[in-house]
This record gives sequence, structure tokens and C-alpha cells, in this order.
Amino acid sequence: MDHFKGHILEVKDRKIVKVTGVKHVISYDDKEIVLETSMGDLIIRGSDLNINSLNLEDGSLQVIGLAENLLYSEEAGARRKNFIKRILK
Repeated sequence: MDHFKGHILEVKDRKIVKVTGVKHVISYDDKEIVLETSMGDLIIRGSDLNINSLNLEDGSLQVIGLAENLLYSEEAGARRKNFIKRILK
């Protein structure tokens, strides 16, 4: 899945969020969506969030609902990798 050409985040009127470079949906509910992207973990918080479309083949995702907060977190991905390393020791 490392064939993604880039990462784009587009927000329209806080009601539609389009993301490219998506590698994996880590967690999802109507208040928070956590994604692993080619640029680190992306947390989308809001209300009535719904994944309208998801295509992991081309790394695209579209969310509808009210987006209130978008946050990149490289630390979450690093913690997850460190956890896996500890388990495999």
C-alpha cells in the first residue's frame, strides 16, 4: 500500500471531508474517526460523522457530518509500533 502519490485533505463547509493517502481506518464512530494516512494518523472529530465512501485500493475516503476538529498525530502511530515491538520481543 505504499504506492500512494500523496496526501490531500479537503473540507467543504465543515460538512464533507475528503482525504487521500488513507492506509487504514483505525477506529470509527459517529463522533470520531481515526485514520492511518501516508502523513501520520489523522483524527476527525465532530457529530453525526459517517464514512460515505472508502476505497483503500486508491487510498480515498469521504466523510459526511459536522467536522469540528481535525488533528494529525504521529505519536499515536509510534506508540502502536512500539507496542507491537514489545509484543514480538
